[in-house]
Amino acid sequence: MAGRPPKEPDVSTFPGRVGAAIRARRERLKKSGDEAAAAAGVPRATWYAWEAGRSLTLQQLPRIAKALRCKIRLLLPDE
Repeated sequence: MAGRPPKEPDVSTFPGRVGAAIRARRERLKKSGDEAAAAAGVPRATWYAWEAGRSLTLQQLPRIAKALRCKIRLLLPDE
């Protein structure tokens, strides 16, 4: 479904760096945002908010990692 492109995360913040990692992993898997959102069981707008580093909590990371078939630590910045 066409729409507004997802907002770029502010990678100067922790949530922004996590959002960028979520997006990079999704793109590496060649999944669309719609596919990733469906795998996580959330609306597309929620998924894109996570990728932008908004509305992102630690409690959501297991769901996101499962949808992206990876370990949570791959989504967390090194610092």
